[in-house]
Amino acid sequence: MVTKDEAIGLIKSFVSMAQTQFSATVKILRSDNALEFSPSHTALEFFAANGILHQTSCVQTPQQNGVVERKHKHLLEVSRALLFQSHLPLTFWGECVLTATYLINRLPLIILNNKSPFELLHHQKPSYDHLWVFGCLCYMSTLKQGRDKFQDRAVPCVFLGYTKQQLADILTKPLSGYTHHSILSKLGVSTPSNLRGVLEFHLLSQVSFRAQQYLLAQAVC
Repeated sequence: MVTKDEAIGLIKSFVSMAQTQFSATVKILRSDNALEFSPSHTALEFFAANGILHQTSCVQTPQQNGVVERKHKHLLEVSRALLFQSHLPLTFWGECVLTATYLINRLPLIILNNKSPFELLHHQKPSYDHLWVFGCLCYMSTLKQGRDKFQDRAVPCVFLGYTKQQLADILTKPLSGYTHHSILSKLGVSTPSNLRGVLEFHLLSQVSFRAQQYLLAQAVC
């Protein structure tokens, strides 16, 4: 969500998803006195048409939304931890929040009798075999089409999280600014500053073949 006026569209999508995927009905929506619901009657009309009760908290009383405030704080704390340990720039804060949400939903909670939100929603225990260290060094296979025999079979990337749209993980190539979806099999997490290692590897790969041979000869000597 870039601007707050997009909130009603996301709420509509969430209500439809809950009905289609889980046969669940949203009955009450509680918010503060946010202005994104007041400029137009679109939100109020949608709530009335779907029988949703819209509750608002009193002014300057965030304790009335205590559950939301605590969960928001929890998400930010986990996101900051992921950002700090991965040594990634702040531009990837969105991926940190999405990955934090993904992990929190799969962690058992005492208040849920040591069950995770994922287990209560899908009636099965989550799998942890596909989890990787956020921000670690990984390698993405290159496509065979348009690749000759002497080109790289894989390129170094940085792991940025998970996606529901595909059976793949989210990666980014250093210095490219683009994200990719790929299935990971082997990852390297040997150094704490993984992004620095990826950048150095990427820069070294741009050196000519003759320069690489020279560096290799110097290393042998």
